[in-house]
Amino acid sequence: MGIRAKGNNSRRLTEKYGHDRYSLKVEFDHYAAGSYYGLDKFSLDASFRDNSYMKTWIVYDMMAYMGVPTPLCSYVDVRVNGED
Repeated sequence: MGIRAKGNNSRRLTEKYGHDRYSLKVEFDHYAAGSYYGLDKFSLDASFRDNSYMKTWIVYDMMAYMGVPTPLCSYVDVRVNGED
């Protein structure tokens, strides 16, 4: 499994606005073939410019309702070594 900070622009803007939460990309097949519940990768979006933390989910839900293919979207609480 491989974990890295997501995107060049995301890293730059996170540092510019003084946040410590980075968007992450998790790849299950980065070093060896594998998947998790059928996914070979997924992204964790920090949404540091969305104070409501709802815009992405609402748009994906609306698009799915209209029959447009959309990515899966959910909320998660990520902790590393017991810290937020």
